[in-house]
Formats: sequence, C-alpha cells, structure tokens
Amino acid sequence: MFENLKFPANSMLVMKQMIKLATFNVIPIELLDELIYFLPENDAFNENFEMVGIESTYFIMNIGFAMWVIYFNLVLMLIHAAICKLRARYVCFNKLYIKISTYLYWNGLIRMYMELYFDLLLFTALNIHTMQW
Repeated sequence: MFENLKFPANSMLVMKQMIKLATFNVIPIELLDELIYFLPENDAFNENFEMVGIESTYFIMNIGFAMWVIYFNLVLMLIHAAICKLRARYVCFNKLYIKISTYLYWNGLIRMYMELYFDLLLFTALNIHTMQW
C-alpha cells in the first residue's frame, strides 16, 4: 500500500515543512514522550516515510504535539465540569463557564479534530498495515 511512495528531492523539502505544520509539531516534545512512554525501538515503515518525518510506525510517537493538545482538552473538560458545579454558587465563574463551553463544544474542539482527522487516519492505516495478524 505505502511501499512505492516516492518523493523528488525538491518536493520532499516542501513536504517536510508541510507535515510539520499539519501535525502541529510547533514544540519539540520527543524527550518528554520518551520519558513518559516506553516503546520498543522500531524502524520507519520505509525510507520515504522516514525522510518526511514519520520515523516510526507507533501512533503515539508520530502524533507528537497533537497528543498533548488532546490531553490538554481532556483536562479542560474536567475543569469545565468543576466550574459547572461552582457557577450556581459564585457569579464570577459564570463568564468563565460560558467561555470554556463555547471553546470546548463548538469552536475549538471540533476544529482541532477536523485538522487532526487525516493525521489520525494515516497513522492508524499505517499501523493496521504493519500489524502482525
């Protein structure tokens, strides 16, 4: 499926930068991932994938910074649930509750998952293709 993926040298440079932007790799978090997750050493699917920055077949290692954005949104949901209980008692929490709920349930969360959809699809398809059945 992905074995014959070939890139010319000039488009490979452009693709490397586009993949960096598309996967939200704005902050290098590889060291943090290595400290938290223990994954055995794994080679890239082929050398063409390795050249564009997909250096492993593991989903968590490939998704990078976007996984931390997902974690942040989960923490924000827990904060939103706590503020929901407090907003009836304290009026100052009501404005914060409305801001967080508009971000979480329409503006930010849906937009983020729309941007991450193709990354999730590519990395999942790559894992299914390399799985030992």
